[in-house]
Amino acid sequence: MSCFIGVDPGLNGGITIMNNNEIITHVMPINTFKIKKKEFRYIDNKKLRDIFLNIYNIKEANIFIEDIHSLFGMSAKSNFSFGFGYGNLITTLDVFDLDYQKVTPKIWQKSVWNSKDIVRGEPFLNKKGILKDGKIDTKATSLNAVQRIYPDLNLLASKRCRVPHDGIVDATLIMLYGYMQNI
Repeated sequence: MSCFIGVDPGLNGGITIMNNNEIITHVMPINTFKIKKKEFRYIDNKKLRDIFLNIYNIKEANIFIEDIHSLFGMSAKSNFSFGFGYGNLITTLDVFDLDYQKVTPKIWQKSVWNSKDIVRGEPFLNKKGILKDGKIDTKATSLNAVQRIYPDLNLLASKRCRVPHDGIVDATLIMLYGYMQNI
């Protein structure tokens, strides 16, 4: 079996590695720096490198990264942190000459969610007075999907955490999407 890696590249992202049916999860390694008393967070390349170097067949790995982009209306600080962190991740993979595929959230979600996983917000009336279903809560739906598929997988960021880590949840489903594309 090949090695499959799913990466949720956000600053609160995660990395999930399936190697020979063993699944290992990591939170995205983060570091900080200050400019004029403002703190900025970014992906720590050295810690990220260490995670990838611990995978014995990394050159043969199938790496899938969520394809994300900044959104209109985000603050300058958010855009800077976002672009800086995502750029660090892509640069690290390129330095190691690792092939990766980008996948949009809608594509991997459609592939791994089923109808029983979906969690919706409150129904609402639209402008014409028609009752509409609430929007899909993507975080809760993804958590339901992971717990259905991998009920014993530890989704916590650390031993002290009580709430599953969103980045690990998404990275696990991205890894599963990649696996499903290659079987």
